[in-house]
Parts: sequence; C-alpha cells; structure tokens
Amino acid sequence: MKKGKQIFYLLAAVILAGTIAHAEEISTAGVDLGALAMQAAGMSKPDLLSKIEQYKDLIGDKTQLLNTLQSRLKEIPWTERMGEEAKSLKSQIRDTASIISQLKKQLTVYTDALKAVQ
Repeated sequence: MKKGKQIFYLLAAVILAGTIAHAEEISTAGVDLGALAMQAAGMSKPDLLSKIEQYKDLIGDKTQLLNTLQSRLKEIPWTERMGEEAKSLKSQIRDTASIISQLKKQLTVYTDALKAVQ
C-alpha cells in the first residue's frame, strides 16, 4: 500500500473514531424534525447549549472528513478517475455531505429553540 493511502486511511479512521462518540446521541437517519423541535422546546437553556455544542463538534468532524475525502479524490490521476477507488471516494463524499446537511438542519432546530428560551 502506498504511503499516501496509509496516511489517508489512518486520518479517516481517527476522524471516524471521533464521530463515533457522538453517534449514540445524535442520529442522522430518519430524524423527524417536527418531533425533534417538540423535544427541543421542552429542554432547558443549559441542555440546549450542550446539544448545540455536540452538533457543532460533530459537524466539524464530518466537515474535516469531507475535506480529507475531497483531497484524496483530487490526488487521483485523471486517468484513474473512473476506477473503483474514485467511485468509492465520490460515494463517500456524497454520503458525508448529505449527513452534514441533515446535521445542520437538526442544529437549526436546537438554535431556534434556544432563541425561544432567551
């Protein structure tokens, strides 16, 4: 395995490990934003601030992973851009961008609830 690939996979694993800690509390699959808003409306200001920080941290981690994936894709020569590695990276980039988008929507629910509390 090339040294660049080793570094990429190591970095991706470290970023993934950092996001796993948040995975139990924050889900991106099938979240009903209306139900989330009702839950957020019943939270105290300190709880909302804590949840907002968790989302910001997770979005930062996912953004870092996205940047790493995009950098890795740029390193692939044009002649290999239709290969399996590039296809896999493109798929991971799409999935990660989608997760970031969903997390931002969820974060907005909590920031709106915080505004209502203040």
